[in-house]
Amino acid sequence: MSHQFRIWLCAVLFICGLAGAAREHAASSPQECVAAVLKAMESGDAEAIATLVDGDEAQRAWMAAQAAQLGATRTLRGALEERFSKAMKSEDGEAVAARITQAADAELHDDLAKAKPRALGADAVLLVVDERRGDELQPHVVRVDGQWKLEMSSLVDYFAPQDTPVMRAVAKACELLARQVLEGKFATLPEAAEAIEQRLSAAEEPPAATRPNEQTPAAHPLRNHKPT
Repeated sequence: MSHQFRIWLCAVLFICGLAGAAREHAASSPQECVAAVLKAMESGDAEAIATLVDGDEAQRAWMAAQAAQLGATRTLRGALEERFSKAMKSEDGEAVAARITQAADAELHDDLAKAKPRALGADAVLLVVDERRGDELQPHVVRVDGQWKLEMSSLVDYFAPQDTPVMRAVAKACELLARQVLEGKFATLPEAAEAIEQRLSAAEEPPAATRPNEQTPAAHPLRNHKPT
């Protein structure tokens, strides 16, 4: 087998692998799309998310960071439950669990989980997450090339590109903390909780390039609001 043929064969196999992954995560109905998005977010599966959303590069990067953050916070919570199962039922455990939940910023996930679908036509479905919001503020799923995808441009009440590096930092911090918890680096839950607070607080600090200037009102690095 010639060297050139090997290169060609590897390229073909790589492309086929990408196509197979896309088919694996493809959604043939709006319900399948929402379920697959939720599953990908919960597991931190950025590859799956990329095939399940319709948007530009910045929007896809934000969604992948959302998934990474939520998946990593769940991993950290699971590590604490495994390492400190009894202590996690105490007040200290409830406090650290609440801090991790805050860091997860799971508003989009939770809203999608309770959304009520409403057809807008043959190729679009509105996901009603709050009856008080207008249709333009509700998420949509749309059919693109025969497959249903979450339309990123409809996430106007969630999407904030400046959050992407913060969410990535939170995910990375949680992944490292989870490994250290399971490796026994922290002898007690309070010791782990102190490290978690310090590292999450540092991760949630927005990069200097995205910090608001004097003319821009300050905002929490992870947008977390509901319309009133």
